[in-house]
Amino acid sequence: MKKALNNGQPQLMEPEGTLALRVGEKQLHLIGETVFAKFPDVDCFEVTYRDGQIILEPLQQESPTLEEIRDKVAALGITEEDVATEVAAVRAERARRNCQHCG
Repeated sequence: MKKALNNGQPQLMEPEGTLALRVGEKQLHLIGETVFAKFPDVDCFEVTYRDGQIILEPLQQESPTLEEIRDKVAALGITEEDVATEVAAVRAERARRNCQHCG
C-alpha cells in the first residue's frame, strides 16, 4: 500500500510486509487499514519507547462485571439516593434552561 503525499498529509508505504509511518505537520500519525485489520477486536494500543523504537502493543480491555461496578460504587460511598439527587439536579437545570431536546 502506498499513498502519495497529499497536501502535507502523512504518507504510508508497506514494502515487504513492513509499514513505514510518516509524521505529518500536526503530529498526525496514520497507520494503514491492512495493519488494523489484523487486530479486529482491539480498540486501543499501548505505546512504549524502548531502545530507540516506538512499540505499539494491543490492549485487551475487559469490561468490568456488574458486580465489580457495584463494588467500586460501594467503595466510593455512592448511594442510590446520591444518584437520584444528582439526576434530579441535572433535570432541573435542563428544565431551567428550557432545553426542548434534552428531555
